Amino acid sequence: PALSFPNGSIQTVAGTNLSSTLQVPGTVNSIGFNHDIVINTRPPQIDAFSSINPDAAYSTGQTIGIRATLSEIIPAGQTFELMLDTGRVITMVTDGTDRARGTYVVQAGDTSDRLKVLDILPGTLTDPSGNTLLTVLPDDINVGNITIDTTQPKINQFTVSKIDGINE
Repeated sequence: PALSFPNGSIQTVAGTNLSSTLQVPGTVNSIGFNHDIVINTRPPQIDAFSSINPDAAYSTGQTIGIRATLSEIIPAGQTFELMLDTGRVITMVTDGTDRARGTYVVQAGDTSDRLKVLDILPGTLTDPSGNTLLTVLPDDINVGNITIDTTQPKINQFTVSKIDGINE
């Protein structure tokens, strides 16, 4: 392999012309010798969602830890947001691995037959190569098997069968 300089040449400060012959990749004096060169143009994405809480029904005031598994390791402290099917937006923070964590506090009026992520908002998350988070949802958007029910129970009807020992 060789470099082509159709309009001139590259010279050292002393005036010596640069050789246009390239070294075989990985050999002594090649660009890749003793260096790990990575060209990364693939943006990170979310592969899956899960919860650190057990699968169960949750109500007002309870906290649910949500985890997103990313397609690659992302430096710690970067953020993005998730829109849940309850209408709440939670902030996710990377931890220096391929995971990010966030906390959802159930509010009055929130409901979900199975907690889901409806949208990903990219925030500040970029990989070490500067690629921004891809906001395409994974195939499974469920956060475990979590149910959200904040409806207060109410009594629709009751019957009294005995008052002070008197049957009615």
